[in-house]
Amino acid sequence: MWKLILLITLAFNKGVELQDTDYWSHSNQDGCDYRCRVLEVFEKEDYKWIGENLYVGSCDIDNAYKLWAESPAHQEILVHDYDYSIIVVIPKNKYTCYIILERLENDI
Repeated sequence: MWKLILLITLAFNKGVELQDTDYWSHSNQDGCDYRCRVLEVFEKEDYKWIGENLYVGSCDIDNAYKLWAESPAHQEILVHDYDYSIIVVIPKNKYTCYIILERLENDI
């Protein structure tokens, strides 16, 4: 259960950073890339694999999945084996949201 809480934290932190800066990247504006962001929350031995998909647009999760499924790089995250998966939706404005998908495969 604690890994799920850490995944939510990872996604929420990214969503807040996107909301605050509108800097569109898996890296943060300060240069901390995805691996750096993961290691701020997890220990390396806590997982075998971890992946992230980002979306900005309508607040429709189904639409985000549809677009991810049409992109080979994003589809890789969708089809990879995982034990935990979470989605966080952060509003950008009245009609637009950031949708963050985080997935994790256990190390055991």
